[in-house]
Amino acid sequence: MTMRIDRDAARQLMANLRRVDIPLATRIISHDMDVIRDADIVDRLQEGRIAGSGRSAVAAALIR
Repeated sequence: MTMRIDRDAARQLMANLRRVDIPLATRIISHDMDVIRDADIVDRLQEGRIAGSGRSAVAAALIR
C-alpha cells in the first residue's frame, strides 16, 4: 500500500509495473490522473460501490 507518495515515487512505481514480464493483475486506487491514464480498466467508485467501469479512452470520461 502506498499513501501520499510524491510524484517521482508514483512515476517510478508505474514504470516498474509496466516492466513486469508476466501477466499480472494489479489494482491501484488513485486520484492521480497520471496513474489512472496508464490503467487498462478504470472503475469509478461512488459511496463505496463501483458506479462505472471502462477501458482506456472511455475510462477518462468515467473519472469526471
